[in-house]
Amino acid sequence: MDEQMRDLTARNNLEYALRLALRHGSQRDPSRHIFLQHIEQSFGYVASVLAGDQHWSAEFREFRVNDPKPRNIVAPCFLDRVIHHALFQFAGPMFESRLLDGCCACRKGYGTQAAISRAIDMSHQKTWFLKLDVRHYFETVPRAGITSVVESIIPDGRLRDWMNLLHHSW
Repeated sequence: MDEQMRDLTARNNLEYALRLALRHGSQRDPSRHIFLQHIEQSFGYVASVLAGDQHWSAEFREFRVNDPKPRNIVAPCFLDRVIHHALFQFAGPMFESRLLDGCCACRKGYGTQAAISRAIDMSHQKTWFLKLDVRHYFETVPRAGITSVVESIIPDGRLRDWMNLLHHSW
């Protein structure tokens, strides 16, 4: 196992990923409670999956929300969220330098408050704005394009394979 895979499967990375996963999602999610009840086995399983020693199959639950408009949501189970956070500790910085400053979603040091602050700043500079909502955008993103972007950014074969597996799993 190379150094990056050792770091990816290290206990401190898995514990950090767990803390991030606990911040979001439903507290009533049964997969969350199972993970926490068997935490040592769960960490062992996640490390084994990330190292490629164990088969992994993404599990999602689908539900509908109507706030502010009807939308279908596909959410990963708790175990998968832990795996996602563990992976993004390594992959995230590789993407960071390529993101626009105005992109605030899912970025360390950004978020809702940064987005609001940016919108206020822009409202003082510009007279016009465009509110755009592309119908079913997420479902229509061409996966081949994502694959080519991932492969151009992530040089490591195993981490690159994981990122490709993630975006093809939903």
